[in-house]
Amino acid sequence: MMLMDNTSLLINFRDPDVTRGNGGRTALMEAIVRDHASIAEMLINSGVRTAIISGRKTPVVERRAQNLGIQHLYQGREDKLVVLDELLGELGLDYAEVAYLGDDLPDLPVIRRVGLGMAVASADAFVRQHAHGVTTARGGEGAAREFCELIMRAQGS
Repeated sequence: MMLMDNTSLLINFRDPDVTRGNGGRTALMEAIVRDHASIAEMLINSGVRTAIISGRKTPVVERRAQNLGIQHLYQGREDKLVVLDELLGELGLDYAEVAYLGDDLPDLPVIRRVGLGMAVASADAFVRQHAHGVTTARGGEGAAREFCELIMRAQGS
């Protein structure tokens, strides 16, 4: 797996399975938000920009992005590569500077294109097969934190 010591943009700072309908896991979500808030702050303070790109539009993801201080939120956008192109143009960044965490087939074009494209352990098998790496944690069980810590370690943060 390649480590990204030059990451400038981290996308999908969330545990994919947690934001799917919630299923009564509000307490878990609140704990995850608190847990990730300090990591998000450390990433942002070290110059890494943060974004979430989601094919669905839900208030849960909007609240999560707001609570974490996510700088760029795109919801209801199925073609994630088009969104990424727009965002990179806006920020003046290159694909090589992007780390992305995904779990399903709509994430695959981005995972294959960016500098570091990872899948959560519970991702679709085809997505895991084509990712640069796979988290040990499943989505909703700490995968986002693991992903962020990987970037921070690579950058010496």
